[in-house]
Amino acid sequence: MRGDNSTKNLLSHMKYHLLLAAIIAGVFIILSYYYPSMFENLILFETNRSSASGSSTEFTFSYIFLKNMRVMLGIYLGGLVLSIPSLYLLILNNCYIGYNGFFIQFKFYFSYMIAHTPIEIVGLICATAGAFRITQTEYILLRSIRDKTLNLNKPALKGMMMDSIKIFLIGIVFMILAIYVELNLTIPFGNIMMQYF
Repeated sequence: MRGDNSTKNLLSHMKYHLLLAAIIAGVFIILSYYYPSMFENLILFETNRSSASGSSTEFTFSYIFLKNMRVMLGIYLGGLVLSIPSLYLLILNNCYIGYNGFFIQFKFYFSYMIAHTPIEIVGLICATAGAFRITQTEYILLRSIRDKTLNLNKPALKGMMMDSIKIFLIGIVFMILAIYVELNLTIPFGNIMMQYF
C-alpha cells in the first residue's frame, strides 16, 4: 500500500510536467504528419548527420537500447540547461514518427508501429518530464541564491530531484519494454492488424 501512495505522490508532483511533455509530443507528431514540408530540413539534417557519423542500423536489443539510451540521457540531462536540448530531442523524435507516417501507406505504418511506438513515446515523455523537474529545481535554487534567501527548503529541493530521477527511471522501463515489443511482437502483431485493413 505504501508503494501505491508513493506512486500517487510522484504522479501528483509530476502531473504538469508530464502533461506539458505529452502535449508537445502530440502536437509535433500531428504537425509533422500533416505538414511534413515544415520539418523536412530538420529530418534531412539529422539523417545526414547520423550517416556522416557512421551510424549503422542493427535490429538487436543491445544496439537499439544503447541508441535509445543516448536519446533518453540527452533529454534528461538537458534539464540542466533550461531543458532546451530536451525539447529539441523530444520534438525531433516525435517529428520522425509523424513525418515518416506521411510517406508510408497508412495501414502499413499504423499496423507495424502501433505495438511499440506508443510505449516508446511514453518513455520519451517521462524523460522530458524529469528534465523539466531538474530545470524547475535549478530555477528555485538560483532564485534563492540571487535573493539571498536564508530559508531555502533543502528537503523540498531534494524531493524534487528524487521525483526527477524516479520518473526518468520509469521512462527507461517503458523504453526497455518498447524495445522488447519492437523486436518480438511488432511484426506478428502488425501481420494480424494488416488482415483487418
